[in-house]
Amino acid sequence: MLAGLNVNTSRSFSVIETGEYLDRHDEPSPTRSAVLVRLSQSHIRIGSFQRLAYMDDIDGIEILARHVARYYFSEPEEVGDQHLSGLDADAPLADLLPSLLLRISANIANTVGSWLAAGFVHGVLNTDNFNVTGESFDYGPWRFLPEFDPSLTAAYFDEAGRYAYGRQPEASLWAVCRLADCLVPFGGTEPLEKVLADFYPRLELQLQRNLCWRLGVEASEETGKHVVRSLFEAARGSETPFAQIIHDWYGGKQRRGRYDGAGWQEFATHMAATTPLPQAGDPWFEREEAIWLPIELVESLWEPIAMHDDWTPLYAKIDEIRELGARLRGEAA
Repeated sequence: MLAGLNVNTSRSFSVIETGEYLDRHDEPSPTRSAVLVRLSQSHIRIGSFQRLAYMDDIDGIEILARHVARYYFSEPEEVGDQHLSGLDADAPLADLLPSLLLRISANIANTVGSWLAAGFVHGVLNTDNFNVTGESFDYGPWRFLPEFDPSLTAAYFDEAGRYAYGRQPEASLWAVCRLADCLVPFGGTEPLEKVLADFYPRLELQLQRNLCWRLGVEASEETGKHVVRSLFEAARGSETPFAQIIHDWYGGKQRRGRYDGAGWQEFATHMAATTPLPQAGDPWFEREEAIWLPIELVESLWEPIAMHDDWTPLYAKIDEIRELGARLRGEAA
């Protein structure tokens, strides 16, 4: 679903059932044991740097930093709308590490901004759940927003709401700051703080870009800010699922007569200042119901697998999600 919504993510490759009985006491879980194989660009995490820092292994931090620079960021890259230069892994650390922090933090900001546009709640954003390439991974507890609710949490044990939908920017910046802590011994805090100051603006810009793309419109940066703000304010009091709201307004047109009130009028005004994307005219988007992935649907897809080893409903849903992604990208079905 995240891939279909243009979010940087690892991908499932295969599920290998072991035949063993699974008995877990820490969280609800199916009892059929299996190994999930995932494809990812990197499994080097912020926690990988933290472990070395905890052990006072300064040489290890340098080795890992140069490794990451050499094998992941030696080439220039477009992150969001910004061109980031390739890194010289052999450069002096005082020069290399701020640039390395920039590349890693930009990837993470880009991903978290995309999560917000997708209405996605990761669930557990500790530093071991952020890798250097910024891909979404470690899918334990997660949710897509039902109604728009910034306080929604995905993990049943997150009673304080630390990783709630609306607190994901805060949690992700906290994690990136912990990476910066590991790099302080090599050049002080000032050059790293300059990088961190750009984190929220970058995240917010990606949120604007991805949300407008989901809405099927193009907008200037200023107009995009108004679109996001007015949508979130109007949706906060709505009982309509977040994905359905996006679907109903796709291409700048209100397709259903359930959006009354001053908040929706303001949103409509800002949407009128945007330009529909070419694919927004696709009649496929005239369908009544949005395609999305509430947790209740996931449970209903699991039931025929658990009871009858019937994977047909799951495969059908995957095909539907892939078609959604293709249509949003303007590709032929």
